[in-house]
Amino acid sequence: MIKEGKFGTYEAVCLTSITIISKLFFGNISGLITESGTAAWQVTGIACLISMFFFFIICKLMERFPGQNIIEVFQQVFGRFAGSFIGVLYTGYAAFYASSSLREIVEMIKSYNLPYTPIEILIGSMLLTAAVMCYKGLECLTRVSVIFFVPIIMGMVLILILAIPSYDIMLFRPLWGYGIGNTLYHSIFRSSGYTEVLLLAAIAESLQGTNQFRKAGFISLAISGISSSISIFLYTLAYGYSLAEEKTSGLFELARDIYFNRFFQRVESIFLFAWVISSAINITVFISFYSVPHL
Repeated sequence: MIKEGKFGTYEAVCLTSITIISKLFFGNISGLITESGTAAWQVTGIACLISMFFFFIICKLMERFPGQNIIEVFQQVFGRFAGSFIGVLYTGYAAFYASSSLREIVEMIKSYNLPYTPIEILIGSMLLTAAVMCYKGLECLTRVSVIFFVPIIMGMVLILILAIPSYDIMLFRPLWGYGIGNTLYHSIFRSSGYTEVLLLAAIAESLQGTNQFRKAGFISLAISGISSSISIFLYTLAYGYSLAEEKTSGLFELARDIYFNRFFQRVESIFLFAWVISSAINITVFISFYSVPHL
């Protein structure tokens, strides 16, 4: 039974996974391919494993302070003043991430779908949506994630399936990209792409104990890592690394190129909803860090 005012493992997995996976619609894929070539899918997979290692360390820390979130743990370890200061830095990063993600998603919507809409309207709409969800609380945001988790995942899978005619296995060469050393080097830095899992440490009080905290984190990382690796692998098969690094939005560009006949084209309009909803959840999650208690 889930206690009132809290949520379980599945809800936490949906929230965290959507927050991480939504970045596949941003410009991260092209930047990753620029750095590592055809080994981009390997980089994101290895980065996921590195993130799991660091998350394991966080789990061990949280086990020593059951029933407390990461801000309270900082205060217990470093003292109230120093712990609160670290908490401010923590939420400052969240503010920076939310603002940069908001700007990126708005720029892409304006470039691909609404070129004549003033950017102030787009930003205001996203902020209004985030404000409403933040006002309703963390549980509301979690329930929204549960509702849209399956449609978002199915939308991504459908994009990859419909794009099968565009895949060319010859575009996947060279297998190791720019070299194994380069792959490992960028994997270490790209492990920061999974930092959204730290959201669970900030809302640890809302989970059902450290066991669910650990389980939700590892499941979310596994889902996100597998989804990202497969998506980038197939994206590379569609464009090759030389052309893929010039694309602005990875999966959205792939959806735009889906064409069977004149009666079945421009299907990206359908997937736009999954793109915007997942991005709105991503932004709202980091804006909601301002409501983390004990700062």
